[in-house]
Amino acid sequence: MVLRKEIIEIEYTPEDGSGKLITKEKKKFRLKKGCYQDEKNRYYEFKSNSTDSTAEEIAFLYRKCWGIELLFKRMKQNFQLHYFYGEN
Repeated sequence: MVLRKEIIEIEYTPEDGSGKLITKEKKKFRLKKGCYQDEKNRYYEFKSNSTDSTAEEIAFLYRKCWGIELLFKRMKQNFQLHYFYGEN
């Protein structure tokens, strides 16, 4: 269940190729933040630069990605893999 949705806008001064600030220019960066509570009453906050996605979609994608990370962790632990190479 999504508890709260927010749009975060950050204003910053960009740098040129040498790392020097371009003081005459300001840029904005937008994030979407969703506060989510799962069926076990665990609380999560997700942030994404995909402002077109809903908070529900962002929470779903984070959960799926975390499941993939746990799978890789188990594979490395059970099969003594130091490196994992994949094509896709």
